[in-house]
Amino acid sequence: MFFANGGKISANLKHEQSKIVKYNQLLANFAILYNVNAMTEVFNQLKSEGYNITREHMAAFSPYHTEHLGRLGSFEVDLTKQVKPMTFELLVE
Repeated sequence: MFFANGGKISANLKHEQSKIVKYNQLLANFAILYNVNAMTEVFNQLKSEGYNITREHMAAFSPYHTEHLGRLGSFEVDLTKQVKPMTFELLVE
């Protein structure tokens, strides 16, 4: 996942390079936040269905995925789509 120009920094200007690096870090942080929220919802759903989810189970999962990303894809943001609230509470012992 890259912000603009496929992650290539074409300008030889320090402030432009710094901006691209910061935006790419922000994009990665958004992806991680999304994954943490999705994982929290799934763990809570499993817990509500009666599964015994522990911290040891969760330790096998990571919100930082480095494989299977659509790096060459084009992603568009739908600003008309209603965003559901994030889940902050994790119901695990």
